[in-house]
Amino acid sequence: MILDLPLSSIGKFLNHAIESEKEKATWELWKSMYPNMAIGLQKFISFNDFKAKINQKELQTTRITAKEIIDEMTEIRKKLG
Repeated sequence: MILDLPLSSIGKFLNHAIESEKEKATWELWKSMYPNMAIGLQKFISFNDFKAKINQKELQTTRITAKEIIDEMTEIRKKLG
């Protein structure tokens, strides 16, 4: 029974379930787009390319210098004690 498993195993099961749901949702979205791709109304993209694009993480960029970041973190550490 799942309740008898160690907490770390339950976390692995949950992560697997979440990834499976994301994969299924991605497939359903791509599948709904396929008819338009098949007749040329939409540019074709393979499922693997679509999945990679939709799961791509956006990186945050900043224009502040490393010194400014360090100074900001130093202030935060001072406030936290």
